[in-house]
Amino acid sequence: MRWKWLFGFVLFAFLHSVKGQDTTDTLSLSFKDLPLEIVLDSITYKSGYYFSYNADAIPKGSLYTLTRKGIHIDNLLNILLVGTMLEHSRYEDQIIIRAKQGVSKEGVDGSRGKVQITGWVREYRSKNAIEGVNVFINGTTIGTVTDQYGNYRLTDVPHGSYILVFSHVAYELASYSFKAENNNSYAINGLLDFKVRTLDQIEIISDPIVSEDEWPRYYRMFKKEFLGSSANASRCEILNAESLDFSYNEDTRVFTGEAQEPLIILNEALGYQVSYELEHFERDDDRTSFYGKARFTPLDPESNRIRKKWRKNRMKSYYGSITHFFKSLIADELKEEGFRIYSVKDVSEIFNKKMVEIEPDDILARGTNRYEWKLDFDDYVMVSYDKEVESTQYLSSLNEDEISSNGLGPTSGINSHQPGAQKSMLELKRTYVTLDHNGQIKEPLGLTTIGYWSWERVADLMPADYDPKADNL
Repeated sequence: MRWKWLFGFVLFAFLHSVKGQDTTDTLSLSFKDLPLEIVLDSITYKSGYYFSYNADAIPKGSLYTLTRKGIHIDNLLNILLVGTMLEHSRYEDQIIIRAKQGVSKEGVDGSRGKVQITGWVREYRSKNAIEGVNVFINGTTIGTVTDQYGNYRLTDVPHGSYILVFSHVAYELASYSFKAENNNSYAINGLLDFKVRTLDQIEIISDPIVSEDEWPRYYRMFKKEFLGSSANASRCEILNAESLDFSYNEDTRVFTGEAQEPLIILNEALGYQVSYELEHFERDDDRTSFYGKARFTPLDPESNRIRKKWRKNRMKSYYGSITHFFKSLIADELKEEGFRIYSVKDVSEIFNKKMVEIEPDDILARGTNRYEWKLDFDDYVMVSYDKEVESTQYLSSLNEDEISSNGLGPTSGINSHQPGAQKSMLELKRTYVTLDHNGQIKEPLGLTTIGYWSWERVADLMPADYDPKADNL
């Protein structure tokens, strides 16, 4: 209440100090990589409107780039405030920016709150400290390494629902699900067991491991299915590919892969080094499935030109992605972000021009806590992203019938051979799947993607905590 009262007092004084100046509702402007507060100052200069807002509510580190001619000020502000959980209203020559009704100062998911996570990691039997364990929040850039005493600390972790991962080349992977919310700090310890591959375990493997001579051919297959065939994939390299083993079952025609240590992926298209714990990889005649746990480490650009290129590529990879879709779905901003969703009973219904568009509430419901949601629908959901057309590499794959693994060939009708809106389909493999506040699926094999999202692979993957408006590269 005190904060609200102070805000009202400042606003009242400000209203009286600026009353009576000329204003214009239509303006032209161009700006690049500017924080929102500077953009608002520029709008004030050009329009005559003054802004009132709580500075703590304005996104920190966000940079805005936009060029518009003859745009109405309300439309301009709607563009600028997408994804910020802020809204605006006008009173005479004053524009008031505040949190959307029903949204707390922390936002929908409480992400403005921060916590600290500390703990130790020890060997399961001896209880000796383990140095050099990668401790990270799955799918994000938040991570560290244990010191010589096995201790670690993660700071400034936003409120949310997470999976904390403990990874070391000599030990079995371990993870822990938790919610970061009201407490200022959490203590999460890890006990790791040695990786042991006994003779008995080797004997029960039914699928023959490919020979050393065959390995390069299977690695090329793996790399294409795992990293993808996009423009980003051509700039990716697996630095420790020798840790991969492949097997092939001629009866079932199933190709599997496993890694003896986390795969280290250098992505020079997006500016990240990714440590990927491959937990499952399988390819048959119809589809490819894989999942794992990933830690993203940003690279340092060697020049301003590379910095700009990475920033551009990151935005291109994020916008229209399945993570972007899920975050927009959770925020109830699908249409503002360029997405439309339809319910279909079969892939062939894509030809039906009378498809009925559905709303977010038709497929999404609140989960068991404030940081989780349930994705629940029947048959298929078709998703169209209208702000970006299909890439030439994707169309080439369709023309060459190279992506049958996603369940759609070039004659399925979901995409033509001319660039159009990016279209994908979702199919549930269980009653529902759980989404966290970052748009990550907690049951990795519970959802199948078909179409454009199936074509995008690890080379196009962005950190779950990436924010295109706050990429401090």
